[in-house]
Amino acid sequence: MPTNTRKAKHANSVAWKPSTSQCLVMATLCSLSLMVSLDASVLVTSLNAIIVDLQIDTTQGFWIATSYLLANTISMPTAAALSDIFGRRMCLLASLVFFSAGSILCCLAGNISIMLAGRCLQGVGGGGIIILSLVIFTDIVPLKSRPKWYAMILGAWALGNCTGPSIGGAIAQYTTWRWVFYLVFPFCAIGIVTIILMAETGAKNARFASFDSIGCVCFTASITSFLIAVSWGGVQYSWTSATTLGPLVIGLCGLIATVIFEAHVKKSPYLRLRLFRNIRVAAPYVCGLLQGLMV
Repeated sequence: MPTNTRKAKHANSVAWKPSTSQCLVMATLCSLSLMVSLDASVLVTSLNAIIVDLQIDTTQGFWIATSYLLANTISMPTAAALSDIFGRRMCLLASLVFFSAGSILCCLAGNISIMLAGRCLQGVGGGGIIILSLVIFTDIVPLKSRPKWYAMILGAWALGNCTGPSIGGAIAQYTTWRWVFYLVFPFCAIGIVTIILMAETGAKNARFASFDSIGCVCFTASITSFLIAVSWGGVQYSWTSATTLGPLVIGLCGLIATVIFEAHVKKSPYLRLRLFRNIRVAAPYVCGLLQGLMV
């Protein structure tokens, strides 16, 4: 018995090491996270060149960046929920296809409508890539080893945010702004091939019939209405105008109604409210919200 106890303690003390295939998966996720963060930040310094070339005003230019972030935020919960049904690999591949299709539209854009359509597609794909990268890391890495290995994916994200503005400025100064979007294609191509070849990391523990479609639709519609109002309030319309207050109130009421509805869904709720009863889980969400508001 003491021998077994010593063996168990020794096993727990040995640091977890990923296999070759797991290293490949994590490297792919890091490169995709770098791509998504780069795409979000590279536009900052090249946006003026896009505005001039497409002959649009600054308000329309504002939506080129904002539409991406809105779609990014809205798509995350849905991508995570669907990955329990269709598997991580399939949903990650679909997200990358959406991102690639959006990038192609942005490259070919000759007017603001096509550009915004492309940015929304990029945002949907980017949101899926961000959340599924973290989910897959959780599937692969044991709990005690996660802080160390999470640093890899967060470091890739930080690298993209830091280098993006400099790269965007250089592209706008020395070549066409379309290279801002050409830049992601090598990442997309390598990512698609690697994802197709990689093994499934998580178990498909749900059926589509159990998917909370009502909660998904209500939450998506409400958060979209709320975020649009917050985005154009004080920029495109005044905060006291009906155009801002209308969707803002509708969004807030919709979110409250969604939370009440989700509290009564017993099986597979879209929003798992019980998680927020744990302070260790709720605190990172609050910190993330505050960080987003400051940025």
